[in-house]
Amino acid sequence: MLLLEKLIEGLNIDVRPFAVCRVGTGARMSIPAFDDAMMHYALSGQSVLTYPGGTPIDLSPGTMVILPRHMAHDVAATGEGAAMPADLQHCGLQGQGIEVLESGWHGTGVVLLCGFVGATYQGTHGLFDYLPAAIIEHAKHGDAIGNAFATLVHELADPQPGTAAMTAALMRQCLLAVLRKRAQGGICNVPWLSALEHPKISKALRDVLLHPGRPYTLELLAGMAGMSRSAFSEHFSRTFGRTAMEFVKEVRLRRAAELLVTTKRPIKAIAVDVGYQSRSHFTQAFKQTHGLHPAAYREQGNQPSATAHS
Repeated sequence: MLLLEKLIEGLNIDVRPFAVCRVGTGARMSIPAFDDAMMHYALSGQSVLTYPGGTPIDLSPGTMVILPRHMAHDVAATGEGAAMPADLQHCGLQGQGIEVLESGWHGTGVVLLCGFVGATYQGTHGLFDYLPAAIIEHAKHGDAIGNAFATLVHELADPQPGTAAMTAALMRQCLLAVLRKRAQGGICNVPWLSALEHPKISKALRDVLLHPGRPYTLELLAGMAGMSRSAFSEHFSRTFGRTAMEFVKEVRLRRAAELLVTTKRPIKAIAVDVGYQSRSHFTQAFKQTHGLHPAAYREQGNQPSATAHS
C-alpha cells in the first residue's frame, strides 16, 4: 500500500486564482459553469452559496469550498458583513492576473478569493472532475489552513510584486492540508485519493469515470481489477464506504447533471449516455439524488440570475 505521505507528495496540484469577488450586503453574484473544478476561499463577511439541486452552503471567514466542474452557482451576501481593508479596492490586482469582480458592493458584504483547481498523479488527469459533492472545510486558528488563511488576507490587503504567485502557492497549501486531513480522517468524499493507494481498484474506478454509460456489473468491475468478486466487493466497500455499484450510480447521475446544464441533448438521450435505458428509472434515480426531476434541474441550471458585475 502506498504510504500517505508518498501519495500526497506524488500529487501534482494546480491552483489558479483568477478573481477576488466582492458581493455587497443583500446582493448576489452568479458564477457560471466552468470546465474546471472551482475553489472559493471566504476572506470576510457572511454569505450563502447555492447551486441547482444542492444544499445551501454557509460561508464565513476561513471557509474553503471546492465545487465539481460544470457547476453553476450563486453567492449571496447576508447580514452586515465585514469589509476588507480599504486599500484592497485599489490594489491593482487586475494587472497581476487576478481580477476584482463586484456585485452591489458599497463597502460591506462578503469577499471571496476564487480559483480553478486541478490535480494529476502519475499521468492520471482530471482527479477533481468527478467529486461526488462539494468539499467544505473551515480554517481554525493555528492549524495549517488557518495559518495560510491569515497570510492570504495579509497578502491581498497589501499587495506586492509577486502577489499572484504567492496567492496561488497559499491556496495550494490550503488544498494540500485539506486533502491530508481528510485522507487521515477517513473521510471518503475524495474517492480518487483513496483509490490511488489501491492500483487494482483504481483501474476499475478510472473506467467508470471515463465511461459511465457502460453496462457495469460487479463481476465486470472485479475482472477489471483482477480480483475475485467477493474480494473486490469487500475491498471497495471498505475503501469508499459504499458499494461499487452505488459508486457507479453516483458517477452516472453526476455526469447526467453536467450534461443537462451544459448541453441541449434530449433527456432520454442523456439517460442512455449514462447507462439508463429507461427514462422513468433514470428520472426516479435522478430526483432521489439531486432533489429535482431532470427537466426542472436543467431549467433551474440555465436560469439567468444577477450578473457578476453591478
